[in-house]
Amino acid sequence: MADFLIVTGRGPDAERWFDTGLRVAAAQGFGPPARAIRSDGLRAAVFARRASERAPELVGSGERWSLVSGTCLVPEAAKTLLDEGLEAFTTHADGAFAIARGDETGAELATDPIGTHHVHVRVGRDVTAVAGSALWLAALDEDALDPSACEEFLATGVIYEDR
Repeated sequence: MADFLIVTGRGPDAERWFDTGLRVAAAQGFGPPARAIRSDGLRAAVFARRASERAPELVGSGERWSLVSGTCLVPEAAKTLLDEGLEAFTTHADGAFAIARGDETGAELATDPIGTHHVHVRVGRDVTAVAGSALWLAALDEDALDPSACEEFLATGVIYEDR
């Protein structure tokens, strides 16, 4: 579900990826983020869904933050996640969701137990992006398609190694 973008890392690539992701989301009709966090090692934004005005929960700052996307049947889920931690939170959470939590040392992410809420990841040089939209991540750079990877995917449905 295209409604959040998280970019971790430092330097110009992280800032460029985040700004590009925001532009791609706007071009798809999402408009400006409902809430955004920018700090030295983290950039995160949440967008209201097109079918409603509801946006994922994003609480905290760049030093300590949490994000809940989808339908999580826990009252004040983002605040609870921030207080409890990811592992403790997932033991009693229910619904179709993706959750993320982090601080200045790093970030962790989980989805609902059966993976209903899809999350996509893209790793670059000293930067990682996570989003609810694979299209947003694909647009972050002008990378060419790897012919071997395309052939493997079409033949088997799997892309092998790091292609």
